Amino acid sequence: MKVIIVSTRYFGDCLLSAALSVAIKSEIPDALVDILTFWGNETILENISSIDHVITMPKNLSVLGIIKKFIHKRNYYDWALITQTSDRALFPGFWVSKKQCTILRLRNHLSDFKFGLLSHPISSVQGHWLDQQSLLLQPLLGHSVFVDPVAPSNPSLPMKVSSFVNKGEYVVCHPFSRYKDKNWGDEKWRTLFSFFIEKKFNIVLTGGPAKDERQRIDRLTAGFDTQRILNASGLLTFGQCRNVIDKARLYIGVDTATSHIAAATGVDCICLFGPTDVITWGPSPKQRKPYSEKLAVQQNGNVIIVRNPDFLNCHLCTRHRCFINHNNPLEAICMQMLSSQTVCQIVDSLFKKSDPKFK
Repeated sequence: MKVIIVSTRYFGDCLLSAALSVAIKSEIPDALVDILTFWGNETILENISSIDHVITMPKNLSVLGIIKKFIHKRNYYDWALITQTSDRALFPGFWVSKKQCTILRLRNHLSDFKFGLLSHPISSVQGHWLDQQSLLLQPLLGHSVFVDPVAPSNPSLPMKVSSFVNKGEYVVCHPFSRYKDKNWGDEKWRTLFSFFIEKKFNIVLTGGPAKDERQRIDRLTAGFDTQRILNASGLLTFGQCRNVIDKARLYIGVDTATSHIAAATGVDCICLFGPTDVITWGPSPKQRKPYSEKLAVQQNGNVIIVRNPDFLNCHLCTRHRCFINHNNPLEAICMQMLSSQTVCQIVDSLFKKSDPKFK
């Protein structure tokens, strides 16, 4: 049995799609399971053993380019599990497989024609993204399967990071998202850092190698004791980041791929959520339960989601633009007005719950 998972979006989507491979291997151990994704996404799949091969392609590859790239793969796979419904996902999946499964979305005459080319289109359902995507496994396996999240891994850490995390108990903070509307205010992060240091925790700040990301973390850490706070932005692969999180007392971050990694580790996580649909995209712990859109603070396994209680019913953000924030539409007002005091109180309660002697 040869199966390809097609995931043509960003890091977080790709990581969640990879979870399907575990379910397939648990049912069909000798199956070949590959994943097709965009160039660069392979980094978040580091050492996920249930994936045999990662195949990458450019984001802007044309239909002719797809045919040229996969000319020798026509009908090579028995099944394609297509996790998005864009042409960049549907056509490669159709081309390389004998049977295809995808979830029907945004129905119109053109999409109905495209879906009609596939052997097993499935009607969409509400719920977490992993629960939705688990439907893709039914035609392949013959029954429904619960899909737990997966995470990359790499235990080999850079010396600078290894020395820091071995000095004492620490927390991991990830303050940066690809989209500015998901970010929390700089001064709020600095207040949180001061809180952690006061409570005798060291801090590891994670992030990517992009210039704006590293510059922002430099601003966030300005003036803090470098013996207590480490800027690890750009120093870690996703797999290494997972292993740093594994040994942390707590992870706290915004709505981004690293938060999905953290949730899958089982470590206590606090995820700050703004305009994103938490029911669908809330970071999933193992054996997750449904999230609620009506709660400002909710716990799901090892994950605590924190949202601004004044904006629970606000759905005005479109294409990562906040139409309430007239001064800077790129920043969601629900995130910018989320109180640092509230977040510190939640952290404090979590620590006291796990350790009654905590002060």
